[in-house]
Amino acid sequence: MLCRDQEMPGWGGTGPAMGTSKLMARLANGTITKGEIAASAGRVLQTMFSVGLMDMPNGSFAPAKLQANVSTAASIASARSLCAASTVMLKNEQGLLPLKAGKKIAVIGMAQATDAIVAGGGSGSVHPSWHGVSAPLDAIKTHAGSSFTSFSDGGDINASATAAQQADVAIVFVGTFSGEGMDRQSLSLDAGRGTCGKKNPVRLCHQDALVAAIAAAQPHTVVVVATPGPVLLPWSGQVAAILTTFMCGEQIGNAVADILYGHVNPSARLPLTFPNMENETQLTPNQWPYTNKSDPNVSFTERGLFGYRYYDAHNLTFSSGFPFGHGLSFTTFHYSSLKVVPTTTATIATHSAANVSLTLTNNGTRAGAEIVQLYLTFPAAAGAPPQHLKGFQKVTLAAGAQTTVVLPLTARDLSIWDVDQHAWTVAKGTFGVAVGSSSRDHRLTATLTV
Repeated sequence: MLCRDQEMPGWGGTGPAMGTSKLMARLANGTITKGEIAASAGRVLQTMFSVGLMDMPNGSFAPAKLQANVSTAASIASARSLCAASTVMLKNEQGLLPLKAGKKIAVIGMAQATDAIVAGGGSGSVHPSWHGVSAPLDAIKTHAGSSFTSFSDGGDINASATAAQQADVAIVFVGTFSGEGMDRQSLSLDAGRGTCGKKNPVRLCHQDALVAAIAAAQPHTVVVVATPGPVLLPWSGQVAAILTTFMCGEQIGNAVADILYGHVNPSARLPLTFPNMENETQLTPNQWPYTNKSDPNVSFTERGLFGYRYYDAHNLTFSSGFPFGHGLSFTTFHYSSLKVVPTTTATIATHSAANVSLTLTNNGTRAGAEIVQLYLTFPAAAGAPPQHLKGFQKVTLAAGAQTTVVLPLTARDLSIWDVDQHAWTVAKGTFGVAVGSSSRDHRLTATLTV
C-alpha cells in the first residue's frame, strides 16, 4: 500500500519510492495494485478539482506570466510598511537613532541591490517584482543628501574603517543566509553562506572582524543585520545601535532608511533568542535530527526547556546576545495598575479563567507602539519550566496617551500535559503573573491562585 500520495518533483520519473520504474516493479511483484495507485492519484486530483484548478483555461500557468508586472503602488507601499514593522531595534545607545540632520554618513557592507539579503533560498525564496530590490545604499543616499560621504563593500577592512572614521556615523550592513538544502554551518555571520571563495565572496567571511574594526574607529556605528534566525553578535557591546531585519523583502532599503531617519518608529520584538555563543542550550547529537547517523530518531529530552525557557532555567545572562521578546522604540512606555481578576469556572481551552489588565502610558515624546507581553510562572508542583509566554498585545499610543490593556487567560493557558490522562490538566496552586516588554524585562508582577 502506498504510504503517501505525492512525491516531490525533480526526480525525472526515478523517485526513490514512486518513480515510474519503482511503481512498475511493485505492480509486477504484487506489493501494490492498480486500484491503490488510482486511489492515490484520485486524492490528488480531488484536491485540484476542489480549488478550481482543473477548471482554469489553458495558458493560466504559462511561464511568460512570471514576467508580468503585477505590482501596484499599494503593494509596494505594503511591502515597505511590513518590512519596517518587522525590523527589531536591538540597541540604541545615547539616542543615536533616529539620525540627526546634517550628520555625515558612511555606508559599508551588503547595502547594494545585488547583495542585500531579502529572502531565504530554495522553497523559501521569493523573487523581487519587476522593479527589483530597494537598495539600502540608494535609500540612505536619498535621505542623507549632501551628508552622504562614502560607500565601501567591506572587502578592505582597513579602508572601510578609515571611511567610517571620516564620517559622523557609520552604517554597516551584514548578514547571513540559508534555505532549502543550504543550512548554515554555524550561527556566525562568517559561516552562513558556504565555503569562502567558492559560494561566498571572501569579504562575506570576515564580517565580524569588519564590524569590530569599524566600531573601534567610529563610536557612532549602526549595524543592520539580515538573518534567517538566531545569529551571534560578538561585537554587540562595541557598537552604538543594532537593527535586525530578518528576511525583510524587496523594500528593505526604503524600510530601513525609514527607521534610520525616524519616519517609522520601530516596534517589532525578537520572536526567538539571540544567543551569546554556539550551542548555548547544550543540544546533544541525540536531540538534533540526522547528526547521529547510528540513530535516526530524535530524543526530546529537553522537554519544555528550549529557547528562552532554557535561559531562564539555567539563569543565563546576556553578554552579547539578546533575550526573547526584546525590542526597542524611539519612545518609552510606563506600566501601572496591574490587576488579575479570576472569572467563573472555566472549561479547558475554550473559556476565560482570568483577565489580566494594566494601564499603559506612552511617557515619551513621540507616538509609538508597545508589545505588552504576559508571562506565567507555574506552581512548583507542576514541574513546568520557569515561565511561559501566554499572551501579548500590540498597542499604539500617541505621546502622553494612555489606555487599559486586557490580556485574557484561558484554562488551557493554566494547564500542563498529563501523560497519564493524555490530556491537558489545569495546574493547581499559585501562579506568578508578570507583564512587561520582554522575557527579561518584567515591569509588573502579581499572583493568581487556582
